[in-house]
Amino acid sequence: HACDEYTIGAFVFGKRGEIPLHNHPGMTVCSRVIYGEARVTAYDFVDSEPKLSVEDAKLGRCVPQRAKLVCDEIVRGGEGSATRVLYPDGGGNVHRLSAVTACAVLDVQAPPYAVGRGRDCHYFELVDDDSSDDDVLEEGDESSKERTAWLRETLPP
Repeated sequence: HACDEYTIGAFVFGKRGEIPLHNHPGMTVCSRVIYGEARVTAYDFVDSEPKLSVEDAKLGRCVPQRAKLVCDEIVRGGEGSATRVLYPDGGGNVHRLSAVTACAVLDVQAPPYAVGRGRDCHYFELVDDDSSDDDVLEEGDESSKERTAWLRETLPP
């Protein structure tokens, strides 16, 4: 469903399906894994939000920006599963969703994307990070180890 105030979308993944690292500028997003398991990796930029430009990405002129890892955990669907909220200026607005098993995710985005009005989706690549796949947290793990990474805007997939 889509209207001027919000968008509701359901994403269904096979095992290892993925939505690459992307953002929701100026948007609040509520996400919930309905069934299966997904790995959520989310970042917030350390400094102010960088100026993003698909044109710069096309020309290879994007400069890596330092970002703090906010979340890197396995989220399970089903009864008792948590709803994740991403805010415009925090909570992991730049994020990736990777299916660990076949899964479905329900998203509510408000306001919706608005290309050309400051709410375009931008994609990122991980240039360097100080973590490893061994550091993935289980849902509910409150480990506070601060990790950072360098993200660079890239072309949409």
